[in-house]
Amino acid sequence: MNAIAQLFSQLGLPTPTALAAVASTPQPAAAASLATQTTIPVGTAPFWVAVAPNGHAYVTNQNSNNVTVIDTATDTVIATVPAGSLPHGVAVAPNGRAYVTNLGSDDVTVIDTATDTVIATVPVGTDPLGVAVAPNGRAYVANTTSNNVTVIDTATDTVIATVPVGTAPLGVAVAPNGRAYVTNVSSINVTVIDTATDTVTGTVPVGTAPFGVAVAPNGRAYVTNVGSDDVTVIDTATDTVIATVPVGTDPWGVAVAPNGRAYVANTTSNNVTVIDTATDTVFGSPIPVGDRPLGVAVVPDGRIYVANQGSNDVTVLVPPTLAISPTQGSAAGGTQVTLTGTNLFGATATIGGQPATNLFYNLAGTALIATTPPGTPGPADVTVTNQDGSVSLPGGFTYVSAATTLTATPAVIRLNLTTRQRYIPTLSATLTDQVAGTPIPNQTITFTANPATGPVTLGSATTDVGGTVALTNTIVSSTLHTTNHYTATFAGSPGHPAATDTAPLTFSGPV
Repeated sequence: MNAIAQLFSQLGLPTPTALAAVASTPQPAAAASLATQTTIPVGTAPFWVAVAPNGHAYVTNQNSNNVTVIDTATDTVIATVPAGSLPHGVAVAPNGRAYVTNLGSDDVTVIDTATDTVIATVPVGTDPLGVAVAPNGRAYVANTTSNNVTVIDTATDTVIATVPVGTAPLGVAVAPNGRAYVTNVSSINVTVIDTATDTVTGTVPVGTAPFGVAVAPNGRAYVTNVGSDDVTVIDTATDTVIATVPVGTDPWGVAVAPNGRAYVANTTSNNVTVIDTATDTVFGSPIPVGDRPLGVAVVPDGRIYVANQGSNDVTVLVPPTLAISPTQGSAAGGTQVTLTGTNLFGATATIGGQPATNLFYNLAGTALIATTPPGTPGPADVTVTNQDGSVSLPGGFTYVSAATTLTATPAVIRLNLTTRQRYIPTLSATLTDQVAGTPIPNQTITFTANPATGPVTLGSATTDVGGTVALTNTIVSSTLHTTNHYTATFAGSPGHPAATDTAPLTFSGPV
């Protein structure tokens, strides 16, 4: 038994080098998830997986001492690359080189992902396991039994620093702010390293036996705690713990998708827990995968790759598709829409965060008819949820403003026989929501006279609670005495489009 196996045995945890030989715990069958999946056979006892910029996934095979290369565009194996003894961790640098930690030979294999050939071997500390690459191009390797991190310059593939950390470091991840987060399984904490200076800036306590770590787009770090079956959430802006999320049994790997959801591989319960990083709550039911899932990675299109050590394969979780028709409707709600996708039977739907109503399904679960709730004018997210998860269509439905009508009443003009130069019109109009049939108060209406020489603005007024507005005692010049109609205009406001109407004038008083 090697040093790391002894360490895990002392902690009462499943050892990385023995996981493949441990019998799996039977799991109850789960209902169909909104996500679909495929399985890709790889080498013996796959441990970790990372995705290169060219779209190839690199899977470390612990017991066959090599790396399987998968083309994620076709989900086919395109190459097998030899590595050192007991390859475990893998990360890809911005320059396209993959860095594979070899637990048994205490070094790192460097693979050129353009040719899938080994171009260098870099000696590091004792029992290297986790590895991550910072934005500055430095690779950080966690050496489990030498209690430090080796820093590799990926431009030259040379060691440029060694940073002491906690006891038995395992996982590494780098936040957008340039801080590296190293999980220390025995000291039950996370060491924070400033990658600009390669110095330790702090230590964060976490759960029991921390292993995996990943950073979400919102800047939160998610640490899997194998011993306490939960995930510690760290705010990387302050390096403080802000939440603890219960997950499955023996969580190891974790990765965050572009949609902000964290995927946690639960090694003993053979499934993946999904965490909504916006709320730090578990989303849906765990998704069943292969036997003894360990490493997790995400490709840019949102597909999830899970390395299953016990079944010698990789599970690919394919996000479901969702479509909606029509794609727009009234902000007042009440539009009937049809959602199409998979596993929709019995699902619920929200539009703009509000539940849709009057749900009807087809037996195949490929169509869901619903009525939209009221919403704010503009794009709204569409989300369908069943007991195993959800799928969203960001901005999939657009709320449009309810139509408005403006009814102008005939202008009453009194003719002053004494001066015969002043005309005093009384103008009025009513503004109404055409869809809801209700008046629209507190809106500005502008009145104009319309002589042959062109419009002349007479004034503006605001609608009352009944949507009515009146403009009185407005004196107009004698040049407008030939005007035969007046216009009321509403310029529009949030939720209500512009409207206009014209009415003729009538005379009152002596002529």
